[in-house]
Amino acid sequence: MKIRYVVSFFVICFLFVSLSTLLVNAYEMSLSFIASTQSGVAAAVKGYVKDARTGEIIPKAKIVMVYSKSESVRYTLETDKKGYYYKSGLTPGYYRFTIEKEGFLPTEITVRARLADTVQQDFELQVLEIDTVAEAAKAGQKGMKLLRSFLRESQKMPRILRSISSEVYPKRITAR
Repeated sequence: MKIRYVVSFFVICFLFVSLSTLLVNAYEMSLSFIASTQSGVAAAVKGYVKDARTGEIIPKAKIVMVYSKSESVRYTLETDKKGYYYKSGLTPGYYRFTIEKEGFLPTEITVRARLADTVQQDFELQVLEIDTVAEAAKAGQKGMKLLRSFLRESQKMPRILRSISSEVYPKRITAR
């Protein structure tokens, strides 16, 4: 009779230890999962930058990503020779993308990066055309307002755009 109790006691102890080990392992796994999701380092974005007119890839385009909740969180990327970019390790949320390349108009768009997901976001840049500025200058008063607005905005754009606009309209235009 004592042997049954001893055997039963050892079986119960074995089951208890096995069950407690299983629970501890499950608890640790859930903590690691919670920690990984709480840190939020599980989003990524990728894509290509192309010419809007021809569809050709644009290598070495500059991409600046700014996190919407904190302007201090900023990433600067450059497309490779195939026009491809990729950024992982992002906190999920909205990012403002600004894409620039000499000879193209800058593009800005907001993209949502989702937890445990890689967002495919391709960009198409418009070729900077000098004809647009020249036509605005010829169009008279309405064209002058458009040109002033364009030049005001060009102060925010790359240096190449400012130099092109100054070649087309060399006199200084003051905004009213």
